[in-house]
Amino acid sequence: MLVFCFALGEVGRVEAQTKPNIILINLDDADAELFELPYSDALFPSIMGLANEGISFSNFHVTTPLCGPSRACLYRAQYAHNTQIQVNAPRAVNANGFNGGFKFYREQGYFEDDLGTWMKDAGYRTMLVGKFLHADFEQYVPPGWDDFRSYLG
Repeated sequence: MLVFCFALGEVGRVEAQTKPNIILINLDDADAELFELPYSDALFPSIMGLANEGISFSNFHVTTPLCGPSRACLYRAQYAHNTQIQVNAPRAVNANGFNGGFKFYREQGYFEDDLGTWMKDAGYRTMLVGKFLHADFEQYVPPGWDDFRSYLG
């Protein structure tokens, strides 16, 4: 699954000359083998173009192996033990009492202080396309996002 966070078209003519455009692409469940399939170029032409012309990292770390908590860490710039979002589905049997999901993120007040609001406060036009957070997902546009096209996945 793909999550795009765009900061497109800065606010104001003067700022446009001093601020770079920023595009953050977060791929969910994308390993190296996905891009080595014989038909990857046909399935993912834009992503393959970025991969072929971009940078490869051979030594990297993730905050958590689960997609929802990992995205929460990205949006908040915190580790999962700080966000307390450690599972995708907090009421699942294997959640072992850990927190997670859209509702918990909202209840913690994280929407008021995360990537969307930081970019907006810096004068960027913002857009998110793709999955946001799992569990208790609501059709809601969080503060900071000019365009928010999210779904559960």
